[in-house]
Amino acid sequence: MSNTRYVGVRRDERKRILHPTVGMLDLTCLSLFSEDSRQRLLWFTPRAGTDTAEKLALLTVVGTQAMHT
Repeated sequence: MSNTRYVGVRRDERKRILHPTVGMLDLTCLSLFSEDSRQRLLWFTPRAGTDTAEKLALLTVVGTQAMHT
């Protein structure tokens, strides 16, 4: 008996998430499922032609700076 596992691929889906700091994120979500469907991997990427990549880059630094009033 082989220990080979296969992954099922579900079609791409568009997801829109409203982030409280950077606003709307327009994403492509690829869902990968294990052979028995007990595990799932969601892979989000910014949709082409949107400003989502820049917003995601901004999130890498948001909250790391000390704000002075």
